[in-house]
Amino acid sequence: MNHPFYDANKRTAYLSTVYYLYRSGYILEVTEKQLEDLTVQVAEKQLKKYPRYRDLLKKSQDPEVEYLAYYFKKNSRLADRNQYLVTYRELDKLLQKYDAHLANPNNNMIDVMQWQEVEVRHGWLSKPKKTKELRRVFRLGFPGWNKQVKQGRLKHVRDQLKLSAKDGVDSQSFFNGLDDMKVLMQTYEGALTRLADR
Repeated sequence: MNHPFYDANKRTAYLSTVYYLYRSGYILEVTEKQLEDLTVQVAEKQLKKYPRYRDLLKKSQDPEVEYLAYYFKKNSRLADRNQYLVTYRELDKLLQKYDAHLANPNNNMIDVMQWQEVEVRHGWLSKPKKTKELRRVFRLGFPGWNKQVKQGRLKHVRDQLKLSAKDGVDSQSFFNGLDDMKVLMQTYEGALTRLADR
């Protein structure tokens, strides 16, 4: 509301909020539109339409901050850092959501493959073009499709593919299909663009 920057105050507040919650171990459970609207309501002092905020006005020295704390507590969840037990077949299915999969089982080993963006040139003077290429990231011990993946091995797979909580993919996202921070940031991109004109 104080406009510390010449432009992009709402966008900065919006993105800082999402990032701060993520860094603090929380993941938002509101749509980008809901958070976008809340950002505008704070900037334009329109929180009075919420009964909780009106109650805070009567007894709080800083009702905006207290209301936002209440809102984010109500609409976020702790990032799940647990490792759940899965078979190699189930792991392969989970990895496919992230453009990766298990392939080429041979001699108790299996390849962990991932589609990666690469630049390709067709001649010295041509501009590089971006394309996706399937590449082996590493090999993994493989006792069989129906065997359970040991927790240390599962952690190694997620770390190598940048699919761990520190990379924005908590266990609820990885194992249960909830939106992870990477997806949310891509989702929030549209709201950030719209906030420029609000």
